[in-house]
Amino acid sequence: MAPKAAKVAASATPESACPQPYDIAPPAWRPPLHSSAATQGYPDFFPPRAGQKEDILSENVVKNGFNAKPIASNESFSAHGLIINRINNESVLDHLSSLFTAVLARREAIVPSIAAHFHPLPARVTLNDAKRQAYIRDLADSSVPLSKLSARIPHGFKGAEALEMLWTGRVEVERAVWFVRALGGNEIAATRHRQNFPQQYTVDWTKAVAEQLTKQLSELPVPSPTSAPKAPPKPSPADLALWVTRFAYFLDLLRAFVSQGLVDRPTLLRWALDQVASVNLARLEFVLFVVEDTLESFFGCEELCSGLVRACAGRLKEARGAAGAEHIARLDSTLVRILQTAFLAAPDSFVSPKLWLPHCTLLTAILHDTPHLGLAGEPRTDQLVQALRARFDDVRMRNEALVFGTPCKRDGSPRKREMRDIEILDSITHTSHISDVASTYFSASPSVRLFPAKLGTLLVWAVTPSRSGAHRAYAAASLLDWWRRAEPGRAPAQVQQDVFAWLDRADVVRDEANARALAQLMGELVRKGLFSYGWYLQRLMARGESEEPGRPSVHFRILRNTPLFTAPPSLVNQRRVVLYGVRVSGTQSTSGDAAIRRELRRALPRIFDRSKESVPLDPAGVAQSFKRTASAPLFDSSRVVRTFLLSAVYELVEDSGVPLETEELAIVVAVLELIKDYSAMRELILFFLARTTDKVLLFLIMETARRHWDVWVAMDTLGQLIDAVSSKHHALRSGGSQLRPLLLFLVTARELGHLSDELSAQLDESLIALDKSLRLSNPPTQPPAVVPEVLRLATDPSPAAPQALATTLWYKHSSFPDWGLTAWSSTVEALRNVAAASIPLTNQQACVYKYARFLAEVNSHIPDGLEAQLVRWLADHAKLGDFSSAFAGPAAPLLVMLLRQLVVLRCVATMQILDHLYLPVLQRSAVSLATPHFDESSSCSLTVAHLNILLLNLLAPEAAAAAAISIPDSDTLPRLTLPEVQHLETRRTRVYRSAEVLRLAHALPLLTVHEEYAAAGERTAASSEALRRSLGAQRAFCAACCQDIDAVHDIVLQDRLGESELRPGVKQREVETLRMILSDETSPDAKSADPDGEWQSILGHPDPWRFSRLRVALRLLLNHLGPTSNTPNGPQSPGAGVPTLAKQHLYPLLSSPEADLVADILRGMTGVAAEEFANLGMDGISEALANLSSLSLESEQAQEAVPDLDGKLNIMANVLLQPRRPLQALPPLRDDIVQRYLGALAKCFALVYPRLLPGSAEEDGMEPDEAAPLLLRPLAVVLARLLHLVLRCSTSLSASLKERASNVLCHIMRAAEMLDDDADEAFFNLLLDTASSLLAELNPDARASANNVIQGVLASLSSSSPSHDRPISSPNSRRTRLSRFLPPTQPDGVVQNLILTPGHGLRGRKAQARNWEWFDSAAPTIPPGIHPTLSTDAVPNTGPISLAVLGSRRTRDRLPSPSQASAGEREFELGDPHRLDSERTYGDDLGGDPVYARHFRRGLVLEAQDDDERSSTKSRHTTPAPRSRTPGVASAASPSALSVVSPSQPTPSVPESTSTTSTRRGTKRKASVGSASTASTTTTKGPEVVVLDDDDEPPAAPPAKKARGKAAETTTTTKKGGRRKKAS
Repeated sequence: MAPKAAKVAASATPESACPQPYDIAPPAWRPPLHSSAATQGYPDFFPPRAGQKEDILSENVVKNGFNAKPIASNESFSAHGLIINRINNESVLDHLSSLFTAVLARREAIVPSIAAHFHPLPARVTLNDAKRQAYIRDLADSSVPLSKLSARIPHGFKGAEALEMLWTGRVEVERAVWFVRALGGNEIAATRHRQNFPQQYTVDWTKAVAEQLTKQLSELPVPSPTSAPKAPPKPSPADLALWVTRFAYFLDLLRAFVSQGLVDRPTLLRWALDQVASVNLARLEFVLFVVEDTLESFFGCEELCSGLVRACAGRLKEARGAAGAEHIARLDSTLVRILQTAFLAAPDSFVSPKLWLPHCTLLTAILHDTPHLGLAGEPRTDQLVQALRARFDDVRMRNEALVFGTPCKRDGSPRKREMRDIEILDSITHTSHISDVASTYFSASPSVRLFPAKLGTLLVWAVTPSRSGAHRAYAAASLLDWWRRAEPGRAPAQVQQDVFAWLDRADVVRDEANARALAQLMGELVRKGLFSYGWYLQRLMARGESEEPGRPSVHFRILRNTPLFTAPPSLVNQRRVVLYGVRVSGTQSTSGDAAIRRELRRALPRIFDRSKESVPLDPAGVAQSFKRTASAPLFDSSRVVRTFLLSAVYELVEDSGVPLETEELAIVVAVLELIKDYSAMRELILFFLARTTDKVLLFLIMETARRHWDVWVAMDTLGQLIDAVSSKHHALRSGGSQLRPLLLFLVTARELGHLSDELSAQLDESLIALDKSLRLSNPPTQPPAVVPEVLRLATDPSPAAPQALATTLWYKHSSFPDWGLTAWSSTVEALRNVAAASIPLTNQQACVYKYARFLAEVNSHIPDGLEAQLVRWLADHAKLGDFSSAFAGPAAPLLVMLLRQLVVLRCVATMQILDHLYLPVLQRSAVSLATPHFDESSSCSLTVAHLNILLLNLLAPEAAAAAAISIPDSDTLPRLTLPEVQHLETRRTRVYRSAEVLRLAHALPLLTVHEEYAAAGERTAASSEALRRSLGAQRAFCAACCQDIDAVHDIVLQDRLGESELRPGVKQREVETLRMILSDETSPDAKSADPDGEWQSILGHPDPWRFSRLRVALRLLLNHLGPTSNTPNGPQSPGAGVPTLAKQHLYPLLSSPEADLVADILRGMTGVAAEEFANLGMDGISEALANLSSLSLESEQAQEAVPDLDGKLNIMANVLLQPRRPLQALPPLRDDIVQRYLGALAKCFALVYPRLLPGSAEEDGMEPDEAAPLLLRPLAVVLARLLHLVLRCSTSLSASLKERASNVLCHIMRAAEMLDDDADEAFFNLLLDTASSLLAELNPDARASANNVIQGVLASLSSSSPSHDRPISSPNSRRTRLSRFLPPTQPDGVVQNLILTPGHGLRGRKAQARNWEWFDSAAPTIPPGIHPTLSTDAVPNTGPISLAVLGSRRTRDRLPSPSQASAGEREFELGDPHRLDSERTYGDDLGGDPVYARHFRRGLVLEAQDDDERSSTKSRHTTPAPRSRTPGVASAASPSALSVVSPSQPTPSVPESTSTTSTRRGTKRKASVGSASTASTTTTKGPEVVVLDDDDEPPAAPPAKKARGKAAETTTTTKKGGRRKKAS
């Protein structure tokens, strides 16, 4: 009151005048106690008044003080008894109810009503151009209030014109949206009579906005092709900046329109989708801004989301393949980010054959292999990568099930288990570790029960002719030895008994052609101690085994052939007695030994007689020279070679000191390879590594060791060889020299993981030392293009000249990086000179050998070798087509010979020549031949002829000389020596590995083109045929191709020449090539003219050992069937006999018990056979479905039909869907068969799927069976997969599906919706994918009908009450995933979840969004200073939203405002709880607040108290309810609000003293339901409501609390002792 008093004193009259008494009035903002009784005063306001009793002075008052008289006559009277009596009365509840009802009625009568809603829109006027421009200027001026502009709205702005006017006037986005809303509201109001006009106007306005954006995108210049006649002028940077600014403005406008519901969301999304799919890549990034802003809307609709995913994936592939892709890296990352976001939000949209087939590789890369590339800058990259990869595996499985008909995993049959075991054994290569293979192979049979079966498979694999490889017998013995040593309790006797039983029953043992392979296996088992030869003899003698003429004994043959490596003489004598009898002295074995010795003496005379000279051996005559050694029993040949040949070799090297020649060592190695005694070969290698220092012999020994690497792996002795090689290398290095083949052997061992850490460290030191020794510190000196010394080397007779010249060049030019390439170029030039000179052919070949030694020395002086530089030269010549100067000129034969020698000397690998020279030239030549105008004088075909001869020598050196005879004018190359052939065979092993042989297979179809076209020349055709047939005759090449015969089949038969048309003879030669690869002793005859016989041979009994070959052979037989019979008009065309054969042989396979094997055999069938079989199979399935629909589902016949249908389905999927060629056209199906198939399938769906629902049996009048849905689920899965099959195979389903799609879809949706919460997720995904695939195949009319079905199913299930026919709770995620099938709809915005409240007769009706009519810019209608809570007038209802819609009512609650505080008082603090207490509770803490005021005040109190303890917790995000603009009115839709703030009263903010979070942007406001007393520390905590502004982060869920009772738990703090008591 001090400021007030000062003010009054200042305005007083002069001192002579009488002072006036104070007239104290309450503040203007404080309401009275009663609105109609002013005498009641104001709360907490007791001003002094003149004439009050206490102011009247009397003697009694002066003496005794003032004593107020009691108001009541008896102040000590208590009404306690009256109240208790009333409470104890039985009618107390009725009295209280009537009292409360009367209070409510009185309250409703007193509270003023809500006025009728009246919200007039601004008037429209027609203005001229000048006034319109002035209006736009005012609109752009933020100082002009909108209330002034809303007086009248100019008429005439429409569509793009309005947008352009807003951009031209630079109107702010918020004011522009206000203006657009005003235009739209007036337009809608003017045409209210038209039905659905507001929705149509929204669509039209959306199209206008989209048209404006499209127009501006078209104005952006894009890069034009260089061939364009007139390129548009390049815009200036200023023009580009203006374009970007303009587009950003329209983009901001669009964002505002979207957020306020002024555009039709489906129309906008479809426009954005069309733009993504069609716009130029240079403009695509701007469209993606719109997509990213509306990305969440795409996720809600399966149709739009899947379309967006396909469009983005297609544009991403296009961007990565476009020229200048490095300039659009940001576009790439944006598309990847959109795809990854869509995958996380809606993975179901990625399950689609239309998406997976063309984009499988791309999606795998960005979602699984390298997903982090699209997440650069994301704070949670690791978590997102894990989430992407975890979901991608599931999506990939679902796509493969739709695309390829992948069946569910089932328990494998014994035949399938055997095939898996065979695959494990076939995987043993040079990269394997025998312990890992053994662990994998025997992991499925830890017990003895399955061991005999695995042992039989292992032993058959070791001896069967269907497999190749000398390592098999050693691998089988090593695997069994590992199994025996894996557990101490396993004795050799167990293996011995099982092996003997296998010898008695195995068919492969009785085949005499397998005698040597079986003997090798038994010898290795005996050597490993796994089988006792003596026990075997005794066992045969005990059971009376004998052999008579005409009745050969299998066991006697095994005894006769099995080699004995360390057998005592007594055992050898016992063997002789058993085989030949006691009285026989000169046996067949003795005479055979003498013949073998004669062959060895004849081939190696110097080893047995020092006085004789060694004789070179022709590589092609090795088998003929040792014919007796190869045909003798392995016991004899092995014993003679060990005791006679090897002992002589060891004696020659050790005792006599005479060095062994290279040719002799090569012959010894050839003999050991001939009898396949690799244990003796290993001893030979170790012997020479320990005792010889000759580099040529060591080079041959290391080549031998490398050539049989897989054998050492199978023998499990590779570690011993590695140690010996390492010791030899360190011995040579300590002596001052190094041998590169030793280092390369150790490097290969480390690459394959066979080198220990210690040896690896030593190898690194050796490599570093070698590199330093070959790098000189001389300044780099570039050699001349052609070195003269290299040209003169041809005439230098000195044998040391090549080495000296290489050393000189190394010393001069080693610092120059490409000095080796210069040496090679000079050598090529020198060979041209030699070819041009008139010198004899032998002298020319001698020059080639000399230059080969020179280049080998150059190779040894380069740290990384000459290969990289040489390959670069070859690749450059192949790309440029420069053939006339090298391989097509006179020097071509010499150059071919030089390359052959470089391969022999290990200067260049065969694969390098194949990849960088041969295949590019062959491809270019084949394309040229297939063109209509081919120049026969082209050097390309001549080059192919020379390269064919080179490849013939590299890949078939043993047959090169014989094949060259059939080639006219063939290059006369000198014959290869035996060491050279062995070197080339070592190089060939690299080419015949699984990955490299596929690259060689690419040459086969190109060779057939050169054979067929006469324009290639007779020489080229003959060399091509010779090379192709030589490869087909090699068992090693065929075995390597059969490792992945499906890939080889695709490579040979694929079209590699693009659009060029090939002659029919080319395809016939390709088929012939494949049949040569497939032909072996067990395959059908390649030249068989009886197709029926081949069918019986292939399909009679599927052999797991020939499984892959049978599959490809059947594919060739069906797809390329030759003439089957002759008619009067001539032979039938290929494929004419397929329908009959398919019906006779293929159709019965549908019911085969080996359905899984048959399905694998028939996979990939194409052509007429596939079409015929597809129609036969689909017709058979239709018949099976028709029979099923006539059966009772509870019968055993119906249950037995499931495996039969599943088997037929798997066979048809493997035949039709072709997993290896998904982009190839599928076989067409006849319409009548499709109709029958769909009809039978629809009946089965109607019969089976309703039974999956709970309670369906009761509806049909049957006894309820809880297990029935689970029993029928396998049948439901098969039916869904059958529907997938027909959807993938048929191309004309729209008409057939239109009638049945709705019913089938209804069954699927109901089954998916009614699944329990704990139902199988895979089954739900199957139903979801089935529905998606079905909808994707429908035309627009059928799709609309299907959408109605989906909407009806979801609506009926949502409104149904929880009963027996529907689970009480359905997972929200599943319901959401199902609802995504519905077409896109316009979101409701702020009224999305608003239901009209009771009291208005509108219970349950959803509120309608009137976004165009919710236009408000008027000034407040209630002037400041007026108390709306005291007014008796009706509440104004002039806002854009009627208060009646929100169920609003008048209350006495209001928010105090600083503007209502009296002058001179301190600033009002909203967060001061004591100020609020003084207003409503009179300060005595006993009064009660209105509920809204109490909630608001309690939230202010608790926020300051609980902010510290709740700073780390988060609560769920809730959207605030719409605010009313009428003061003093609270909405029933927001019970936590105190009252809605008047437009003239700004919303008060929470002061810093009450909340620690008020300094951040977006203050949190909390409110709790409950009451609080300000005079006590007792608090009652109720449910908390958190209202977040836009910039707040959503808080996390609060920590778990203990369960509460019905009453809230109250914590009371007492002053004494500070103890807390809890009371409920």
